[in-house]
Amino acid sequence: MFHGPILKAVKSMLPKITEGIHEIVTKLDALLLNHDENSFNVDVLSCGSPLNLTMTKAPVVDQQSDLIVVNFDGTFFDSVAKTSHVSLPQNFHVRREGAEGNSQ
Repeated sequence: MFHGPILKAVKSMLPKITEGIHEIVTKLDALLLNHDENSFNVDVLSCGSPLNLTMTKAPVVDQQSDLIVVNFDGTFFDSVAKTSHVSLPQNFHVRREGAEGNSQ
């Protein structure tokens, strides 16, 4: 019943989707080819100190828990001072052992 319109839609949209994917991959390839230390900085907090999401090692899949472990550089870039040495807070909260959210 709907076979004809669905087939027509798929045939007309598939080349556009393929072209879009190719365009994204081409841009990513260019970024990887010409990357520098700030290529993967993402301003996650909108505070002018983007987080460096460069991976420090390849992701690992934990077979037992079905989790993917991803390791990022994790440093913040100070856009004003143009350095990755953002001052750390002087006072840290003390974590209690066994507190909710504590991974240990």
